[in-house]
Amino acid sequence: MDETESAADDIPSCLQRCVRRQGGNLVVMGTQGRHGVGTAVLGSVTDRFPRLSTCPVRLIRSEAGLSQ
Repeated sequence: MDETESAADDIPSCLQRCVRRQGGNLVVMGTQGRHGVGTAVLGSVTDRFPRLSTCPVRLIRSEAGLSQ
């Protein structure tokens, strides 16, 4: 696992560092498909991480997210 390097370090950047250090060539992430004020203000890891990633990212929506 990787650790954040500072209090200002965000999760997508930390994940990208971990992928690079581990030599990952594919990232699979789960998403709940939720939207709203919290996501609009803070964003979500699954929205931001694919833009930073240096390898392919596969997003899988949870069954709970599909039924909502």
